[in-house]
Amino acid sequence: MQLSNLRYSNINAKLKGMNAKGLNKKDIYDLAKQNDFSSAVYFLKNELEVLKNINENSDRIMIEKELDKITINDIYKIERVLNQKEKEIFDKFISKYEINCIKEVLKNLNNNVDMKKKLENIDIWTKNVFKHIDGITNVDTEDEFLAKIKKSLYYKLIKKYFEEKDGFENISINEIEILLDQKYFLDLFKVAKEYDSNLENLIGERIDLLNIIWIYRMKKNYNISNEETESKLIKVNYKLSKKMIYELIKANDFEEMRKILKDSCYWKIVENTKENELEKNIDKYLYKKYELEFSKSKYNISMVFCYMFLQEIKMQNIIIILEGLNYYMPRSEIERKIIN
Repeated sequence: MQLSNLRYSNINAKLKGMNAKGLNKKDIYDLAKQNDFSSAVYFLKNELEVLKNINENSDRIMIEKELDKITINDIYKIERVLNQKEKEIFDKFISKYEINCIKEVLKNLNNNVDMKKKLENIDIWTKNVFKHIDGITNVDTEDEFLAKIKKSLYYKLIKKYFEEKDGFENISINEIEILLDQKYFLDLFKVAKEYDSNLENLIGERIDLLNIIWIYRMKKNYNISNEETESKLIKVNYKLSKKMIYELIKANDFEEMRKILKDSCYWKIVENTKENELEKNIDKYLYKKYELEFSKSKYNISMVFCYMFLQEIKMQNIIIILEGLNYYMPRSEIERKIIN
């Protein structure tokens, strides 16, 4: 046990050091105070050592590419200090980036539009992390696509879906995204539950809150039946019972959803939340939860998950700010979108 604690102590110290090298909350708001996109890029060059060599004329997609490189580098560093079992769990977690690669290629095939820059970002992931699908950005047909993902965890699911739709021209990108996300979170929750109760809590609450968001989105944007809405959710009831989930599905509007959630542990998230702030407030709740967990320095793999989630939000904040500056949004509006 002492050796285990010592090993986790070393891992935690490494994660704390990695976290310290990123932008802190003050830096994020200082970035938002820049006058324009170019000055924001210059700010990033000076504040982040890993971005010191970026071209000052970089656009948003080029910046995203460099941020992806930072995440990939973090993955390398983390994998080197995990034991075999932990690495298996971590691989389940980072497979969400593989899903992102698959989704973007499918969108490109389905829409037949020029996504050259975005596909270059995918190449970074497939050449460095998901080598079993490397070359996926070069496919032109359904058969080539399926051949490239044959070693992916998601191959059987996608192949079965294609067969059910009887041809690539009949597929729905939205349906595939839902199926991929369902499998991802089900698999991740299963390994978390088997491994560590703390990790189970982090993933379980995230699934509950994702289901709330998905119910809200489907209610607001799609005219579909309650049964169809239920079929698109992640089949995990962590702190939301099946009964409460179905009551949320049957709710007529957001206000009714809020009243139902009053009897749940998530009431504090929605108690004073406006309808258009639901998703942001859920992200803020998760950010604070993971930030608190990370500060505790517990001796378990949940620290790794917290670190990765916090970095993901930081990257998201950078993109939100750059996008806002690029479209000349008022500073107050940009700051309102920042998650902290």
